[in-house]
Amino acid sequence: MIWVGAWLPGTATALTPSNDEDVEKATVRVFVRIASVKSNSLVVIDRGASDGVQRSDVVTFYPRDGREYRGTVIQVNDRNATIELLDDAVRPSPGTRGDFIVRASRLLELKRAAGEIAPARPTSEDDTAERNDAKDDAETGTGTDSNATTEASDDAPRGESATSDAIADSSRWTRRDDWKPGMPLLAQVEPVHPRDRSRRLTGRAWIAADANRQGGRGSDALLRTGTDLDYDNPFGLGGRVRFDGEMNYRSIDDPDDGDESDGDFRIDRFSYAFGGTRYASTRIEVGRFLHYGVPEFGILDGIEWGQRRDNGDRFGASIGLLPELDYDLSGSSDLSLAAYYYWVSDTREQLLFGGAYQKTWHDGDADRDLFLAKVRYLPIDGWRAQGTLWIDYYDSSDDAKDATFELTQAYVTVNRTWRDEGIDFTYRRIKFPELLRDEFRPVLAVDLDRNRYDRLAANGWRWLTKNRRLHGQVGIWNDEDDTGGDAELGLDIQDLFVDGGRGDVTAFGTRGQFERAIGARVSYGRYGDGGSWNVLYEIVDHRLDGFSSDRDDLIQHRVRGTLDFYMSAAWTLSLYGEGGFWDDDSSIAGGVYVQTNF
Repeated sequence: MIWVGAWLPGTATALTPSNDEDVEKATVRVFVRIASVKSNSLVVIDRGASDGVQRSDVVTFYPRDGREYRGTVIQVNDRNATIELLDDAVRPSPGTRGDFIVRASRLLELKRAAGEIAPARPTSEDDTAERNDAKDDAETGTGTDSNATTEASDDAPRGESATSDAIADSSRWTRRDDWKPGMPLLAQVEPVHPRDRSRRLTGRAWIAADANRQGGRGSDALLRTGTDLDYDNPFGLGGRVRFDGEMNYRSIDDPDDGDESDGDFRIDRFSYAFGGTRYASTRIEVGRFLHYGVPEFGILDGIEWGQRRDNGDRFGASIGLLPELDYDLSGSSDLSLAAYYYWVSDTREQLLFGGAYQKTWHDGDADRDLFLAKVRYLPIDGWRAQGTLWIDYYDSSDDAKDATFELTQAYVTVNRTWRDEGIDFTYRRIKFPELLRDEFRPVLAVDLDRNRYDRLAANGWRWLTKNRRLHGQVGIWNDEDDTGGDAELGLDIQDLFVDGGRGDVTAFGTRGQFERAIGARVSYGRYGDGGSWNVLYEIVDHRLDGFSSDRDDLIQHRVRGTLDFYMSAAWTLSLYGEGGFWDDDSSIAGGVYVQTNF
């Protein structure tokens, strides 16, 4: 893809397409964060119409654990947008990063409509070579300023979108005497070397409190606070320091086992990275960080090296310790050695094939042999496909598995969006790998060998009118014992009763091994630039197999309400409350989340 640019403090972009042909071919990656989590698989992101977001755009989110999941834009305001996640089992956290791809022409039209840039002028042939050199650097996403866009723009304060400034703002220019009509807008601007960038600290800080009471079975409360910091060029060498940590305190009141409380400090990231720019095709990161080349390999305490070839192919390797997967990520008994290679069709990376290998040792004993295969085809228009396969190799030293290769995890999706409709097909597979490392709950050897879960699902939506959207999902699953399925169909109505109002009515049903359920969900809320609120009511009739006639039906009611305030360009306050009621039992939960970006 091509980076059309971003105006960041202390930097200027190297590329602004200067004719219609360039703009038509160019694409831009818009970075977002989840500002708040609503009910019924809905999240609100901190980018809106002024940043180029449009209805039916597909957004990809990247949580800390290395997975990826997607959602569709269903409602757009000037400074935020509502996303419906395609996988309703996903429960993202506020602050989760994401992005989506748009044509550069969309952002240019926004700037032109606002009068911030002049209409496009023809470009002189004398500047073609210089523009193409800049374009090649920008398309790799590794140039000085495109690299800053990749990592820093998603930390920009809400309301100060790096992508809304993705086309350079001529009103900020101070040197105008060298520019002549017909020249590229930034023809006389020299790209800034990473080591010449000014020192700059960006990030976010947040605090969250949640409480839950389970009827007469006790209660628990969780208080968390943390920060995510990005310090650019701290030592004058062009590198970046990243820190992501949190402090948490949990209190449990159990009438059977007594009270319990505990506090932990957890560091998710503390690393220094340098290189990976147009001036340095080699990238090195050291410290604690999520693998850059292969996020699926998880968090590493060590060093990772990456190299980019001139044609856009990438390869690299890493070595270090894998933190224990407990609540505070403390200690490690596992050594990891990994390598990867990605082949790309061109520098825009619309087609990618990749492979990776990770070898681990637990307390000095050889443990996991994990192969990863990845394919990605992401044209700006047409069908898109992404797939990742986790393949474990076992030998004669493994007890529960035969000496062979085994597909232990898979995630494959094919989707397409049109102007008023879209469809998404997803296949998912999960199977326990045999490990010495304590990564899953203890299971018996027979379960380790045979337990699995395969699911194939289709999600679709269609805008019937400007304000009415029909959406549905159907899925089937199969495990080691049985087969089941689920389906839902709903109608979403926008600008209902008031401007910015949104209502949704959905009916759903599921059939499992021991249970059948049918239910309905009704929600209504209002979404605006200054805040939003949403209420939901859900009723489900569970029919349980294997119980007597007076205990085989369970009616469950659920209510949930959320309230968000966008108090300024940098501050967000979110509140929620939820209650579940069935038979003679109930549960009540509530919480608050406050975040500021700087």
